[in-house]
Amino acid sequence: MVESDLVKALSEEVKIDYKQIEELIQALPDAIGNILLEQQKINIPGLGTFYTQERKDEIKAYFRASKKLNNYFK
Repeated sequence: MVESDLVKALSEEVKIDYKQIEELIQALPDAIGNILLEQQKINIPGLGTFYTQERKDEIKAYFRASKKLNNYFK
């Protein structure tokens, strides 16, 4: 699946204009990155949790998938 397929699927699912969904998906990585730079945790229900941890002179970003998402892979 490529970005345009995801945008189309989301647009049909939530009945929002294709262009608005496309702009949202393109802005999401920057928004998440900026929040993580502030070392805050982000919890997106149904998707997972993004967080950072300091480790020996560096900061690592992590993602923990939600139980709902993990159930697709069992």
